[in-house]
Amino acid sequence: MTFLAMILALVLSMVWSYRGILHQDDWYARLKAQVAGLGLGEGIAVAIQVGLPVLAVTLLLEQLERVLFGLPWIVAASFLLLYSLGRVNTGQWAERYRSQCRRGDFEAALLDANEQSPDATDTEGAAPHDPQSVHLTVQRALLQAEMRGWFGVLFYFVLLGPAAALAYRLLDLSAEPGKGHWWMNVADWLPSRLAAASFMVMGNFVDSVDECYEGFRHPEMSANALLLSVARAAVSHDKIAPPVDGFGDFAARQNEELSALVHRGAICWLLVISLWAMAG
Repeated sequence: MTFLAMILALVLSMVWSYRGILHQDDWYARLKAQVAGLGLGEGIAVAIQVGLPVLAVTLLLEQLERVLFGLPWIVAASFLLLYSLGRVNTGQWAERYRSQCRRGDFEAALLDANEQSPDATDTEGAAPHDPQSVHLTVQRALLQAEMRGWFGVLFYFVLLGPAAALAYRLLDLSAEPGKGHWWMNVADWLPSRLAAASFMVMGNFVDSVDECYEGFRHPEMSANALLLSVARAAVSHDKIAPPVDGFGDFAARQNEELSALVHRGAICWLLVISLWAMAG
C-alpha cells in the first residue's frame, strides 16, 4: 500500500497546486512555542514536539488500515507525503537563479538563496563575495533543498512509512532558520549518500565515483558538501574551466545541467523503488 500511496501522491503533485493548501505549519509553530514554555532541554523538547504528532498519525493510520480494504489509509498516506515534501519550490528557484546569473546579479542570487535556505548558505565565516563563491553557495543550497525536500522524504516514506516521512519534515521545521542541527545531520546521512550514488549512476560515473566513495569513507562529511562535490563531478560541463569573462552564462549553463542531473537522480530512485515493490 505504501507504493500505491506514493504513486497517488506523485500524480496529485503534478495536477494539483497543493503547496498553498497543505503546507500550513502554523500548528507546529504553536506546538513548538508551548513545548518551549516548559523549559525542557533542547533534545527533550524536539522529541516531544516531533513525537506527539507522529504518534497521533501512527495511531490514526492503524485505524484507517482496517477500513475499506485500506483505501482510506492510501489516501491519508498520500496527503501525508505531500505535506512532508519540502517547502521550497526548487524548480522556480533554479529558474530565478539562472536569470540572475545571465544578468550578472550575483548579489540578488545570494540574497535569494539566504531567504530560501538559510541553513545551507551559512558559511560559518566570511560571506561569499565573488561570483564563483556565490555560485558554489547557491548550488550547495539548491542541492540541500532538493535532498531535504524530496530525496530524504521519499527515503523515509518508503523505508519506514508515512509517519517517518512526517517525522523527517518536523525535524527540519524544528530548527531555527540559519542554524544547523545535529539531528537533521543524522537523518540526512544515509539518504544523502544514496542520492549522491544516484547522481553518480545517472551522470559521469568515472569522474564522480571517487567523490561518492569519499562520502562513505568519511562519515563526518556533511550532506550538502557531499552532494555538491559528487554532482559537480557528475556533470560533463563542470570539466570545462570557467571563463574569466562571462561567468554568469557559464554558471547558468552549469546550474541547468545540475538541475537535469537531479531530475535523472529522482527518476533513478523511482525506478529502484518500483522494482523493489514488484519484487516484494
